[in-house]
Amino acid sequence: MQVGTKRIQDIGLSLRNFSRLDEAKHEGAVDLHTGLDSTLMLLAHRIKLQTHHPAINIVKIYQSLPNLECYARQLNQTFINTLSNVIDAIERTSQDIESAALQTQPEIHIRTAAAPSTIQIRIAMAPV
Repeated sequence: MQVGTKRIQDIGLSLRNFSRLDEAKHEGAVDLHTGLDSTLMLLAHRIKLQTHHPAINIVKIYQSLPNLECYARQLNQTFINTLSNVIDAIERTSQDIESAALQTQPEIHIRTAAAPSTIQIRIAMAPV
Protein backbone atom coordinates (compact mmCIF):
# COMPACT_ATOMS: atom_id res chain seq x y z
CA MET A 1 0.00 0.00 0.00
CA GLN A 2 2.88 2.37 0.79
CA VAL A 3 4.47 1.68 -2.61
CA GLY A 4 1.16 2.42 -4.33
CA THR A 5 0.69 5.61 -2.36
CA LYS A 6 4.24 6.75 -3.20
CA ARG A 7 3.63 6.02 -6.89
CA ILE A 8 0.41 8.04 -6.87
CA GLN A 9 2.24 10.94 -5.19
CA ASP A 10 5.01 10.76 -7.83
CA ILE A 11 2.49 10.74 -10.67
CA GLY A 12 0.61 13.67 -9.14
CA LEU A 13 3.84 15.66 -8.77
CA SER A 14 4.83 14.79 -12.34
CA LEU A 15 1.46 15.94 -13.65
CA ARG A 16 1.78 19.17 -11.69
CA ASN A 17 5.33 19.77 -12.92
CA PHE A 18 4.34 18.87 -16.44
CA SER A 19 1.32 21.11 -16.69
CA ARG A 20 2.57 23.94 -14.44
CA LEU A 21 -1.03 24.71 -13.51
CA ASP A 22 0.05 26.59 -10.42
CA GLU A 23 2.23 29.12 -12.26
CA ALA A 24 1.73 32.07 -14.57
CA LYS A 25 1.89 31.78 -18.35
CA HIS A 26 5.59 32.68 -18.44
CA GLU A 27 6.91 30.46 -15.70
CA GLY A 28 10.30 32.09 -15.23
CA ALA A 29 13.43 30.03 -14.69
CA VAL A 30 12.74 26.28 -14.76
CA ASP A 31 14.83 23.13 -14.46
CA LEU A 32 14.71 21.30 -17.81
CA HIS A 33 15.71 18.00 -16.20
CA THR A 34 12.61 18.16 -14.01
CA GLY A 35 10.48 18.62 -17.14
CA LEU A 36 12.15 15.68 -18.88
CA ASP A 37 11.83 13.44 -15.81
CA SER A 38 8.16 14.38 -15.37
CA THR A 39 7.53 13.54 -19.01
CA LEU A 40 9.21 10.15 -18.60
CA MET A 41 7.06 9.46 -15.52
CA LEU A 42 3.91 10.26 -17.51
CA LEU A 43 5.06 7.96 -20.34
CA ALA A 44 6.18 5.13 -18.02
CA HIS A 45 3.22 2.97 -19.05
CA ARG A 46 4.44 3.07 -22.67
CA ILE A 47 8.10 2.44 -21.77
CA LYS A 48 7.60 -0.75 -19.76
CA LEU A 49 7.24 -4.21 -21.33
CA GLN A 50 4.17 -4.48 -23.57
CA THR A 51 2.74 -7.35 -25.58
CA HIS A 52 3.66 -5.53 -28.81
CA HIS A 53 7.18 -4.34 -27.81
CA PRO A 54 9.90 -5.09 -25.26
CA ALA A 55 10.64 -2.76 -22.36
CA ILE A 56 12.50 0.35 -23.46
CA ASN A 57 15.66 1.28 -21.57
CA ILE A 58 16.04 5.01 -20.92
CA VAL A 59 19.64 6.28 -20.87
CA LYS A 60 19.87 9.75 -19.35
CA ILE A 61 23.12 11.63 -19.76
CA TYR A 62 22.40 14.90 -18.03
CA GLN A 63 25.02 17.59 -17.72
CA SER A 64 24.63 20.47 -15.33
CA LEU A 65 22.26 23.04 -16.83
CA PRO A 66 21.26 26.48 -15.64
CA ASN A 67 17.58 27.06 -15.07
CA LEU A 68 16.00 28.40 -18.24
CA GLU A 69 13.62 31.31 -18.63
CA CYS A 70 10.92 29.79 -20.83
CA TYR A 71 7.33 28.75 -21.32
CA ALA A 72 7.59 25.41 -19.53
CA ARG A 73 4.16 24.13 -20.63
CA GLN A 74 5.06 24.44 -24.30
CA LEU A 75 8.51 22.95 -23.71
CA ASN A 76 7.05 20.02 -21.76
CA GLN A 77 4.54 19.45 -24.57
CA THR A 78 7.47 19.30 -26.99
CA PHE A 79 9.18 16.72 -24.76
CA ILE A 80 6.08 14.53 -24.59
CA ASN A 81 5.46 14.76 -28.36
CA THR A 82 9.08 13.95 -29.20
CA LEU A 83 9.33 11.05 -26.77
CA SER A 84 5.94 9.69 -27.87
CA ASN A 85 7.14 9.75 -31.48
CA VAL A 86 10.31 7.86 -30.54
CA ILE A 87 8.27 5.26 -28.61
CA ASP A 88 5.93 4.91 -31.61
CA ALA A 89 8.95 4.29 -33.86
CA ILE A 90 10.28 1.65 -31.48
CA GLU A 91 6.88 -0.04 -31.38
CA ARG A 92 6.64 -0.11 -35.19
CA THR A 93 10.19 -1.44 -35.51
CA SER A 94 9.62 -4.08 -32.83
CA GLN A 95 6.48 -5.30 -34.57
CA ASP A 96 8.46 -5.72 -37.80
CA ILE A 97 11.12 -7.83 -36.09
CA GLU A 98 10.30 -11.12 -34.46
CA SER A 99 11.02 -10.88 -30.74
CA ALA A 100 13.46 -13.80 -31.01
CA ALA A 101 15.46 -11.80 -33.55
CA LEU A 102 15.88 -8.79 -31.26
CA GLN A 103 19.58 -8.49 -30.50
CA THR A 104 19.39 -5.76 -27.88
CA GLN A 105 16.83 -4.05 -25.73
CA PRO A 106 15.58 -0.87 -27.43
CA GLU A 107 16.89 2.32 -25.87
CA ILE A 108 16.10 5.99 -25.85
CA HIS A 109 19.09 8.22 -25.16
CA ILE A 110 18.45 11.65 -23.66
CA ARG A 111 21.46 13.96 -23.49
CA THR A 112 21.62 17.49 -22.22
CA ALA A 113 24.51 19.93 -22.51
CA ALA A 114 25.12 23.62 -21.99
CA ALA A 115 27.36 25.95 -23.94
CA PRO A 116 27.91 29.67 -23.24
CA SER A 117 24.83 30.78 -25.18
CA THR A 118 22.86 27.58 -25.85
CA ILE A 119 21.33 24.56 -24.19
CA GLN A 120 21.16 21.31 -26.14
CA ILE A 121 18.69 18.50 -25.58
CA ARG A 122 19.18 15.42 -27.75
CA ILE A 123 16.63 12.61 -27.81
CA ALA A 124 17.52 9.60 -29.95
CA MET A 125 16.42 6.02 -30.44
CA ALA A 126 19.16 3.43 -30.28
CA PRO A 127 18.86 0.74 -32.95
CA VAL A 128 16.58 -2.17 -32.18
